[in-house]
Amino acid sequence: MTASLGVAAAFELSWQALDESAQQVAAVLSLFALVEIPWTLVEQCLPEVDAEELEEIRDRALLGANLLKRVDQGMYQLHQLLREFFAAKRSQRANDSALQQRFYEVVIAEAKRVQEKPERSLIKESTVAIAHLQVAMERLTRPEQALEAATCLFWLASLYHDQGRYVEAEPLYLRSLSIREQQLGQDHLDVVLNLGTLAKLLRVQGRYPEAEPLCLRALAIRERKLGADAPDVAASLNDLAGLRSSQKRYPEAETLYLQALAISEQQLEADDPFVATSLNNLAGLYQLQGRSDEAESLYNRALNISERLYGEKSFEVAEILHNLATLYYSQEQYSKAEPLLLFSLPIHERWLGETHPAVAITINSLANLYQLQGRYVEAEPLYVQALEILLNRLDNDHRHTQTVQQSFRLLLQKVMWARQAEQLSDHPVTQKLLRRIQAGDTNA
Repeated sequence: MTASLGVAAAFELSWQALDESAQQVAAVLSLFALVEIPWTLVEQCLPEVDAEELEEIRDRALLGANLLKRVDQGMYQLHQLLREFFAAKRSQRANDSALQQRFYEVVIAEAKRVQEKPERSLIKESTVAIAHLQVAMERLTRPEQALEAATCLFWLASLYHDQGRYVEAEPLYLRSLSIREQQLGQDHLDVVLNLGTLAKLLRVQGRYPEAEPLCLRALAIRERKLGADAPDVAASLNDLAGLRSSQKRYPEAETLYLQALAISEQQLEADDPFVATSLNNLAGLYQLQGRSDEAESLYNRALNISERLYGEKSFEVAEILHNLATLYYSQEQYSKAEPLLLFSLPIHERWLGETHPAVAITINSLANLYQLQGRYVEAEPLYVQALEILLNRLDNDHRHTQTVQQSFRLLLQKVMWARQAEQLSDHPVTQKLLRRIQAGDTNA
């Protein structure tokens, strides 16, 4: 108790030594979570203060008095006790409600920016954004803040979704959807946004029967509210086409993809990101149908747009290169496929983190390429890595997990036929599957 009183007294002395402007900055800092705080967000919370003046306050009054710590370039953090002390002081300020409202607006905008245009890494930036969104969410307790809470829930779910944390994302999407339906009505366009994102989440988990009515409902509302040629209608058509493709209903998917592409090319600029997305998706469908020349042409068109928009080492470009690589190795053009996969994999890992399901898909593609070339020793650890990610992030029955398992099983069978089993590693995943194959387990 004596120590706590001493700390509180020391904090009080430090607080009294701050002028009003520094106290204001300290109050704003207390709104953030106990993780890295991007200084740009602090600036956005205090738009009326000049940026250079804010930096001077930070460096002189806060860093200089050890009330704030710099943890990285442009990143700062408060000690837990100081955050609690500053929060108590903030609650006594007349502008506390206004500061909280501005903080909410800033972190929502940051979540949107991180999802659309991350500057460093989606996984790193979204992890920080999630923490700050969560503390904003905790303060939205009044009934009149229901829609703000729904927005917070939506962006939290979206960032979890992007990180491949599907189990955590789903209940947040559902809560956000429920609140918006109650507050805005069943046909509001914000409700449609929830329907579309929830449908995508269900689709990536292979839950197609649950995703279908959401896609159909979202499309119907947008067509009724916006007209058949609206860009948002094209987005809903694209979502439904993706679902139909996953269901192997390829003719329906092609019709929908072509509709979406026609709208986007008519209504948007030639270099719009959605045009590139439409081209890439249609190319993927043609690839599944064995229409390789058409697929390659569309992939290259999408690639050219994305390189101009995002740069050659962007995540968007890596996605298209991965797809193009799988097309090449399906045509036995291995020398063209390998450098594309080796280029795209580290970009996926950097942006999404090494345990994201999408990273596992890229790893599996590289393993498939090595298997097709008879490079079994190189392929084996990649299959193991991909399988461990998918078993941890999805489940054993998911289509992606099953695909990797089937490919890995084929590799082990080839190794056995070639009498090269002694070249395999002692990894438990490899040895367990190998024993099952040797025992004649057809479900291995």
